[in-house]
Amino acid sequence: MRCEPTGRAGTVAWMRAARLLLALVLSVLMASLAACGGAASSGEDPDPASALPGGSAVYVEATVRPKGDQLEEVDAFLKKVLRTDDPSRKLHDLIDRAGREEGDGTTYAKDLAPWLGRRVGLAAVDLGAEKPGYVAAIATKDAGEAKAFLARQAKRDKAKRHGDGDTTYYVDPGDSVYGVHGDFVLVSDRQAALRRAVHEVDDEGTGLDHTKAYTDAVKDLPDDRLGTFYLDTKAVGELIARNAGTRSGAGADIVRKVFSGLGPATAALTADGDKATLETHVETTSDNASLGSLLGTGKAPGLVREAPSDSLAVYGVSDVGTAVRSSIQAFAGALGTAVLGGQLESSTGVNLDRDVLSWAGDAVVFVRGTRAADLDGALMLSTTDDAKAAAAFPRLVGAAQQAGGVRLRPVRLPGADQAFEATLPGAPARAYVARGKGRVVLALGQDAARSALRPQSTLDASGAYDRAKQAAGGYDPFLLLDVQKALDMAEAASATDPDFKRARPYLEAFALLAGGSKRSGDELTTRYAATVG
Repeated sequence: MRCEPTGRAGTVAWMRAARLLLALVLSVLMASLAACGGAASSGEDPDPASALPGGSAVYVEATVRPKGDQLEEVDAFLKKVLRTDDPSRKLHDLIDRAGREEGDGTTYAKDLAPWLGRRVGLAAVDLGAEKPGYVAAIATKDAGEAKAFLARQAKRDKAKRHGDGDTTYYVDPGDSVYGVHGDFVLVSDRQAALRRAVHEVDDEGTGLDHTKAYTDAVKDLPDDRLGTFYLDTKAVGELIARNAGTRSGAGADIVRKVFSGLGPATAALTADGDKATLETHVETTSDNASLGSLLGTGKAPGLVREAPSDSLAVYGVSDVGTAVRSSIQAFAGALGTAVLGGQLESSTGVNLDRDVLSWAGDAVVFVRGTRAADLDGALMLSTTDDAKAAAAFPRLVGAAQQAGGVRLRPVRLPGADQAFEATLPGAPARAYVARGKGRVVLALGQDAARSALRPQSTLDASGAYDRAKQAAGGYDPFLLLDVQKALDMAEAASATDPDFKRARPYLEAFALLAGGSKRSGDELTTRYAATVG
């Protein structure tokens, strides 16, 4: 067995790996369009997970050569984003330009297309080490062409040749390691990880693709996905626990308790002619003493519907009182909740449970404006018990004055039963806190306060809410971002930035970013979608 690899000189250890992987990830947008020709053969589709460690806690995969219906959808999507009838050619040109800028003359047609397979996967390794690492497996459709390409790189970069038994590989001056073995180009930042990948390829059945936790987690993800993400939450929780102190210390026990209610987390990236969607899945339990209780119920806050229609961005969380109470109990237990509440009341006069958690419902934040100078926004908090909110409001205002050292002056606002304003040092506008029927508001700017209490036009009335729901695949949205307004603000702040100027023509194709979530049994699903016009 021989492993023919290469590296790249540089001061950063993973510079060559990052550049090669970036080129391959970019090729997910270009690969196998008309210029590259048709569907892949069965030999082009080895599973990168088969070459990566079975115990990998973090794994990311990208389809870099889509085919069939998947190819058509990606093509339609990219035509809108890149504003061209030939997105393949335009993206090939980006790869070629990167090769010219690097000075190595690499081109997609000559150097990548002859050997690039359908998928590339990357796993994190040595997560507990001071410097974690990675190992990547890039599927090839022609190992001979891949060896020839890497051999040219090795000669150009003067990479050092190493051997371990019948395996040969090269290490660049930054210690990045590269090679071809079996149906994969293997890339890592440490020799031991690459050698283990070689053994995973040879010892069929020992890779990540045969790990039950991984296969069970990804089996229901859509077949036409362009990207896959997998996280072993329990393994990550154990790593955090060890870093929290000793393995059996109190801090470690709390961390393990917090992660106890979670199963593996996964995400899938898909695209069609109208949008790109990232859908995440995580299994949780109903045990309040777990991180599952902090991830939400999957219920979108109804208050999002009532955010102003001219908002640049809106984000909401449902049932804040219940979520905060569960969060405190998850970390500190019932006794900790009592202690925390008592300490807060003795120092501020505010009883956490009585004055906040007992009446706090949905929380929604909105931001408006297209320049920093006219930026405003507010936090809207629905009340589940108006009488409790009214009784608590004066105590909360008093505590805010005491803790913040600012003077809150009574004012009149439409829709408010009680309202106060304050001048904050360095703030572009006055701050307002107000309480009306079914709502408490904290705002920056009087117009924002008025809109939070009694908006003239809402997301619901303007149709923006329904558009976001449709984008999120029918899930009630908790997140909306008007991309065009965001670009206007970014341009005002970065008018002379050359990178922004180059990116803006592509970003202008996007209209809306929306996020929605839903719980079914123990599984929480969240969708983030970016629509194109």
